[in-house]
Amino acid sequence: IVNEPWYEVKPGDDVRIEGKQVKESRKVYFLLNKPAGFITTMEDELGREDVARLMKGASKERIYPVGRLDQDTT
Repeated sequence: IVNEPWYEVKPGDDVRIEGKQVKESRKVYFLLNKPAGFITTMEDELGREDVARLMKGASKERIYPVGRLDQDTT
């Protein structure tokens, strides 16, 4: 059991939360040329077009947009 918050998890460490093992997720990178009219987010409460729609079905892994481009930027 590690109680220090600064401990860096290393490959091969057995990490568990409430007894359930946590596994490292696979990293997948996508490069997207965002068209104008879409915002760089996976969900928008205002119903605007977002990159989630463009990336739908691209991966089974969770996708995280990196960087922010406004709606009109390509």
